[in-house]
Amino acid sequence: MASTSRTLSYDDKVIATRELLHKKGLLTNIYSTATPLMAMMKEAKWKVTESGGNMIEVNLANAKNNTGTGYKTGFEPLNIAPQTGSTAAFFPWTYRSWSLSIGGPEQFKNSGSAKMVDVISMKEKQLVESASEEMNAFFLDATNTSAATAEGNTAPQSLAYFMRKLPTSGTIGLINTAVETKWRNQYQDGSGWDTIDEFKTGMNAFLRKVNLGVGKGCDTVLFDPVSYGLLEASMQGQIRYSSTKMAELGFGNLALSQGVSAFYDCYVPDMNAGTNGGPDTTLSAGTAFFLNSNHIKYYVGKGFDFKPLPMERLGPQDSKTSLTLLYCQLVPDNLRKLGVVYGLPTAFTA
Repeated sequence: MASTSRTLSYDDKVIATRELLHKKGLLTNIYSTATPLMAMMKEAKWKVTESGGNMIEVNLANAKNNTGTGYKTGFEPLNIAPQTGSTAAFFPWTYRSWSLSIGGPEQFKNSGSAKMVDVISMKEKQLVESASEEMNAFFLDATNTSAATAEGNTAPQSLAYFMRKLPTSGTIGLINTAVETKWRNQYQDGSGWDTIDEFKTGMNAFLRKVNLGVGKGCDTVLFDPVSYGLLEASMQGQIRYSSTKMAELGFGNLALSQGVSAFYDCYVPDMNAGTNGGPDTTLSAGTAFFLNSNHIKYYVGKGFDFKPLPMERLGPQDSKTSLTLLYCQLVPDNLRKLGVVYGLPTAFTA
């Protein structure tokens, strides 16, 4: 029987290399090590894969079940009234793309398999790191805070969109927060927390406020770097040394009361001023988002989670391009269990 062989074209090798890199964990790196918020989203299991749909529909309970009835013999009439205390929020999908392109001369110069793998690996790593940082910034964008810009935008909704400084007006998920008072996040002005005691007392009091009601409470607080530094400074009196051979400057991990983890991300915005953070940005006031992994979900379209597509010639050019696609949205389902503290000081007065 004659032997058979299959010669892969350069385009096939490119897409095969991209897919192999993803299988080896490059996609995991997006959600694990690239940025603090993206890593936290994976660790807290926010991610939900959805097969499709025109809108993301989230069912909400906006009233209690009042059918509880006491009885003795079993022959008393029981309350079987239908329940009407429910509604639904609707959120649009957002679609993002990134491209990996190779010009004809570049392809010619790197036509060998080893060279091709090196070039594609470099380009893929660059794409993944850039895309993950871009998405991280979107998820913390303080300027994306109205229905007009968030629910009709090509960028996903941010924490700042549905965890607002003043949540008493506007719409979220096509629900009017001015009418549905239970569809509002908790909020607090922290501008008066100027001392260590005021800062710690205020943080723990707000944590208790966010945790009111039935169900799992806040499990993570996300700070801007300066506010996280204040939290660390407020804990210096708790340092205990158990070794004389080595001492660490600061803490490996920080938590509020009840074991609530604390993290920081340079893209956390100044929610008081409505301005964005960033690696080279100095905020005029700090922010802390009180998050609950039970009530924030990151929806991703099945088959479109940073999905690489085949190489194609997209125009009258001596180049070919492979697109990477992401269908996603960041969605809350219980805003009363989420909260934001804004206006935090940038330094303690005493």
